[in-house]
Amino acid sequence: MWAWRVGLTALGIVTYFCLFVPLCLRALRPFLGKDTKIRVRRARQLTLVPYLTSGLLSCVAGVFNPVGPLLILISAAAASFCGQSGLAWMWSLLQDPRIPSSEFQMPEIERSRGWIIAAAILAIGFIAGLGPGVKLHLL
Repeated sequence: MWAWRVGLTALGIVTYFCLFVPLCLRALRPFLGKDTKIRVRRARQLTLVPYLTSGLLSCVAGVFNPVGPLLILISAAAASFCGQSGLAWMWSLLQDPRIPSSEFQMPEIERSRGWIIAAAILAIGFIAGLGPGVKLHLL
């Protein structure tokens, strides 16, 4: 049993670091620009803000769970901040020549008041709806 656990843990670590993080960076390339400094700055903005936002929202929603706020808060923090940690540091890999800039470049993403309001409404709905938990009434 322990061999399976160690093997699957190793497989998960290798695929996360060596496959999925570089794939995510490759998908971001059209939004980053061609200059290395600009690429790193844009990537940091596009990954760090969602990482922090999703982690904080999960922790705030976990506080309202009736099972036990402390237990849920700890598990929400671990699942959110650790499970999505690639978003916090993947931008630092952009100086690696294996992730070249894309020929197709999108214009820089600008802030939109409408999207910010929509995100705030959805965040409130997420906290109010999933925070207390979803009760499934099975027959």
